Amino acid sequence: MIIRLPERFIYSNKGHEDGAYVENGILYMSKYTNFEDLMYTITYVLKGYDRCCYCGEKLSMKNRTLDHMYPRRWGGVSIPENLLPSCKKCNQDKKDMTYRQFQEWRKLATQSEKEKYYQQTLVRNLGVARRGRFVIKRRWLSSYEFENVAKYISFNRLSDRKSKLVSSYYRNWGQYPHPVIVSSNGWVIKGLHVLHHARKAKKKYVMAIVLENVVVYDKDTS
Repeated sequence: MIIRLPERFIYSNKGHEDGAYVENGILYMSKYTNFEDLMYTITYVLKGYDRCCYCGEKLSMKNRTLDHMYPRRWGGVSIPENLLPSCKKCNQDKKDMTYRQFQEWRKLATQSEKEKYYQQTLVRNLGVARRGRFVIKRRWLSSYEFENVAKYISFNRLSDRKSKLVSSYYRNWGQYPHPVIVSSNGWVIKGLHVLHHARKAKKKYVMAIVLENVVVYDKDTS
């Protein structure tokens, strides 16, 4: 997929001289760059940070957050298409509902109606997850053959705790907690623990979001 980017953008990477920048519609990011922080910054540049996208409340450093339109619980990832500036109250009220589900929830008059509707959305979203799917836009996803990429990845420094969580999630749900995120030049931005499990399970494909207008570079070897 092609993510939305500012026409001009420079990101300073903490602790490193190189960071990220946009040139001719392509985002070039150093391998050291914190991807989530970068996506949060780009989202604020694109969508502003002064008003909540749900209730319109004025935002400040104290009440400002970014909401995942498709929640992390259902496979939602941090890209501008899935992030909205919101106040803390709306973000908390939304829980793990999708953007559209939350908009319907907000129209309800009483708390009992809202609680009933939330439980219905929870059952619906759990049903999708139990079928081994993510509750996100299907057009974002592609079936990714990772064998060639995995040959060049070192899995030696992976967190044992995260590896166990991924393994447990897959055992319970038959899928991984989130799609793998890959740059256009094959760099695995998010999902090393997923690939590690998939490799051990002798899987050939995983579901991934391939960012066609993002390039990861390694300054040390360029």
